[in-house]
Amino acid sequence: MGVLVLVYNADIALFSAVTDWAHKVLAPSSYPCSLCAVTYGHVGMRNGWRDFLESLGCPVRFYHRDEFAEAYDAGFDLPAMLWEEGDTLEVLVSPSEIDACAGEENALAALEQTLRNALGGRCGA
Repeated sequence: MGVLVLVYNADIALFSAVTDWAHKVLAPSSYPCSLCAVTYGHVGMRNGWRDFLESLGCPVRFYHRDEFAEAYDAGFDLPAMLWEEGDTLEVLVSPSEIDACAGEENALAALEQTLRNALGGRCGA
């Protein structure tokens, strides 16, 4: 079975986390990670997003861009939602698709639907 891989366009370092949080609060329209902006609130992952991912019935791995660069020898535009099957990584949802969802009024629902469509029946989605 494959694995859903979510890669955020932010680094894991504590300073980056604090800077990202402040950036999201003070200037949300210019925040560089639309996936973070949609799936995380000011204090953690949105419950609806967590519930949605659990409902998919497949393993999910989360990476920040620096962690992803260490774990994979692959160059992808970020943020991205990928499907890993064996040694292959496939883009399911591109940065432009994530950005488009983030621009919608009900961004979380739009992102969930985009991902569900991209999975195309993989892992029971």
